[in-house]
Parts: sequence; C-alpha cells; structure tokens
Amino acid sequence: SGTVRVLPRPNALSITASPRTISQGESATVVGVLTDNGTPYAGQLVQLRAKPLGATAFTVVAAATTALDGSVSFTVTPAQTTRYRLFLPHVTGVPAARSGVRKVVVTATTS
Repeated sequence: SGTVRVLPRPNALSITASPRTISQGESATVVGVLTDNGTPYAGQLVQLRAKPLGATAFTVVAAATTALDGSVSFTVTPAQTTRYRLFLPHVTGVPAARSGVRKVVVTATTS
C-alpha cells in the first residue's frame, strides 16, 4: 500500500484596486483579503508585486502583514500603467497563495 500525504488547505487571496484609472501623480489603493478555507487569516506577510507597462515580470515593491480580518492594503502611485498581484510566500505550515491581477491605468495629466 502507498503513503498518503495530507497537504495543508489552500489559502485564497483576493485583490481589488481603486480607483482603476488615475492621472499621473495620483494614488490608488490595492487591497486584498487572505482567507484559509473561508476564514480570515491574520498575521501573514503578503507581498505586493508590480509589473509596469513594458516590463516582462512582476517584482516585489512592498509587503505588509494581514490584519485580524485577513485584509492587507497598499497605497500605490505608479508613474505608468501597472499591473498588480498579491502573493503569500510559502513558509512551514502555510501554503503559498497568489491573487489575480488588477491593473491601474495611469493617464497623462493635461495642463
């Protein structure tokens, strides 16, 4: 007979960005909620990863710890249109989680 390996439950990491369109120099807020099988998951270090227009990969630009309700929030002021993703790295006993991607469009300012 074989060995049965029990893996930890997967985590879920949501993401929203507001507003989705900003002018150069303005800020947007990227918010996520980390849950473990539907229950808020507090005290976990979540990375904000960014991929500006023209970049080939996401890079870590900030990190923050989830609150008691599992939420994490970042204020961003991108110089150009940028895609954002939240990521929870794997650590012992905590499986990794990755959000979907949200884009913040940056429009040129007019004078």
